[in-house]
Amino acid sequence: MSLGACGILWTVPVIDASGKPAAPSRPLNASCQTTFAFTPTGSLHIEGTCHYSHLGLTSAVADQIAIPQPDGSLHLVNTAVYTAANGDELFATFVGTGVFTPSGVSFSGTETYHGGTGRFAGATGSAALSGSAEFTSPSAGVGQYSGEGTISY
Repeated sequence: MSLGACGILWTVPVIDASGKPAAPSRPLNASCQTTFAFTPTGSLHIEGTCHYSHLGLTSAVADQIAIPQPDGSLHLVNTAVYTAANGDELFATFVGTGVFTPSGVSFSGTETYHGGTGRFAGATGSAALSGSAEFTSPSAGVGQYSGEGTISY
């Protein structure tokens, strides 16, 4: 805005350079059933079948590192790709905390969405997730998680 020579207030519209309207924020609900296995480098490879709002029945693939903390908990970080039935992908990162249980680990944290392919190319948002993992052998197991948040795309 600027004042003209005669004290008239001039307004200048701000135009989004992308030419695209802002994406609405939508509620997101997530639930997944997973399997995991330790890799030779010590990270975890996770695969699963999920139901995610706006994706429907979805496959998930993630790689996770678990860093032991002095208090006995685990600092968890992973990158994931969720693939919808039509092939559109949603990219995500998860940061959270794990606590050992008698049969595995319970965990919670935040999953953040940062783009993808198809309708999720400009996706943003996050969800609070919680779940558990149970060992079925010394190097593999099954898990589940669910959560709620929002997504814009």
